[in-house]
Amino acid sequence: MDWRTALDFEVLIVTLEEGYRVSVHSPAGRAESDFSVPLSESEVEGFLLEMDRSWGVGGGALSAIELAKDCGGRLFNALFRDSILVLFRRSVNLAQREGAPLRVRLQWSDTPQLSRLPWEYLYNPATNDFLALSALTPIIRYVPGEAVRPVRVAPPLRVLGVISSPRDYPPLDIETEQGQLERALRESVRGDLLAGEQVVVEWLTRQEGESTLVALQRVLRRGDYHVFHFIGHGHFDRRYEQGALILEDTDGRGVVVNGERLGNYLRDEMRLARTLRLAVLNACQAGVPSSRGLPGGVATALVQMGIPAVIAMQAEISDEGAIAFAQSFYAAVADGWPVDLALTEGRKGIYAVSDLEWGKPVLYTCATDGHIFDIAPGLTREEANLQEQIANLYAAGRAAMSAQSWRQAVENFEAVLALDPGHREAARYLEVVKKYMQSP
Repeated sequence: MDWRTALDFEVLIVTLEEGYRVSVHSPAGRAESDFSVPLSESEVEGFLLEMDRSWGVGGGALSAIELAKDCGGRLFNALFRDSILVLFRRSVNLAQREGAPLRVRLQWSDTPQLSRLPWEYLYNPATNDFLALSALTPIIRYVPGEAVRPVRVAPPLRVLGVISSPRDYPPLDIETEQGQLERALRESVRGDLLAGEQVVVEWLTRQEGESTLVALQRVLRRGDYHVFHFIGHGHFDRRYEQGALILEDTDGRGVVVNGERLGNYLRDEMRLARTLRLAVLNACQAGVPSSRGLPGGVATALVQMGIPAVIAMQAEISDEGAIAFAQSFYAAVADGWPVDLALTEGRKGIYAVSDLEWGKPVLYTCATDGHIFDIAPGLTREEANLQEQIANLYAAGRAAMSAQSWRQAVENFEAVLALDPGHREAARYLEVVKKYMQSP
């Protein structure tokens, strides 16, 4: 499978006076259809509750996996209907013929309330297939933003690990949490090397009298990191539709920090050092979106503030599930996989130990193709500069496509092909854009 030639199945849901409308752009064409929510609020809450307490494999008269198939199947049938279902089938066939993934990109413009549905469990009854469990159909939640270029990474990938265990909250075993992540990386084999040699973790330490935020500010000022990995408590206030992480104040007590506040610290690392591309939040409810819009959720707020990709948990994940996820996910990232396909690998790792937990991680991103890191050891400076120029032009072309600035997109893709005539994605998208320009 060649992820560099991935195709996009773009789904946009908007509000109409009488309900919702789905618009799809796909490799097989465009289509629109009405959409009705197939699950009641109580059914959604019941499923989320089951997901929250799901820890292992099997059990019960109606097993967790059968419940997921029921909810995910109803959601699939409501979304992929009539002409949209035809386009989806044709797009899957096109992707398979090219040996490429079909990225399902979900976006809600004025319907944030729909983001609460369990989209990661979309299930196709005809093929007995959860879309998000297959690298052929990864699912992302797309947040429109500035064009993102992948950052050049000469291994190792640098992870800033932050563990927050306030003394007035249920305690975390910090040494165990650190050991679990480090062991997950050590046990992720990459060829004849350990992924731990490709990914290094530096743990944030608080000096006496420092809060977590002040310590974070100090460390980010002195070093460059590619990933921010948080382990701790999360909270989502249903009354105010506001999510937060629980950090530590100067006395070691818990302090509620929402995504906007945390983002003010992380985005400077993104803009100044220009290396931070990913946040992984291993905290319950950090991935829960707000029905009031992007700023309400922790993950969505971080993406809106400039972090290109955020993976967060919709519900508390077990230690076993977190280890399985980290092993598979970071190994795939170290291999240079796009973040959406690396997440799919992480889901598969979780699925080996749990029926339902694999859907807890959610990816929010403004990267149109999931390509946030360019892992390329051994490149000369000239080669690195050329590839960075190509990546910038390609990202600008994809951003122009999203904005329907067709002429600008053509100019960017043609510039890419002038530098790299073998760039298959640029050539394919150039052809697509030209067709859009010719259509009435």
